[in-house]
Amino acid sequence: MKKVLALSLLLLLSAQPAAAFSPARSARFLDTWSLMNNWDAGIRPLDFVQTKDKKLVFLLGSDGKVHVYSAVGEHLGAVPVATTGQPVAIDIQARGKQLYVVDQNGICTIYNISLDTGRVSASVRSRWRSGVAQPLDIAHLPERELVFILSGDSEVYVYAAAGQRIGTIPAGWGTVAINLVPRSRRMLLLQEDGSCSAVELLF
Repeated sequence: MKKVLALSLLLLLSAQPAAAFSPARSARFLDTWSLMNNWDAGIRPLDFVQTKDKKLVFLLGSDGKVHVYSAVGEHLGAVPVATTGQPVAIDIQARGKQLYVVDQNGICTIYNISLDTGRVSASVRSRWRSGVAQPLDIAHLPERELVFILSGDSEVYVYAAAGQRIGTIPAGWGTVAINLVPRSRRMLLLQEDGSCSAVELLF
């Protein structure tokens, strides 16, 4: 059965931080949202992320590929990412030039992405086995070229882009997703009960 992917770019970029820190103000903000576009992706989505300029959407599908769309739903191609196991989460560089993927076996792959011809092409930049048990989510910090992987053991493992482990951060039981706030030292953690907390990163 096909799934309809409804994307609200405004909500994706702005609502999550607001909800994390001011529920009352968030509710008033959400009253102003409007649907910008939607389309039928034709696959079961597992994860998705949008470029900072709002021009591209990267959708991880159950078919083991990351599908790339324009903001109006034009399919620009797909990157096969299930080479080492079923992928579970993705992240991208702000402009979509790099794609970060972690699979069920804890293997992290960074792809260089190009759309120079109007169609997506990809090459592997680096790949390593993280050793993370039951990876749930992935995020990256571009200012320091760091990769963060949330594990089912409620730890966030931090790696350099080449795969060296830098350290770990306790996430708390029930954490299901992480996000890094651009140009800050703040990591957001989403719990399975819907609550959100923030951690200040001490580098």
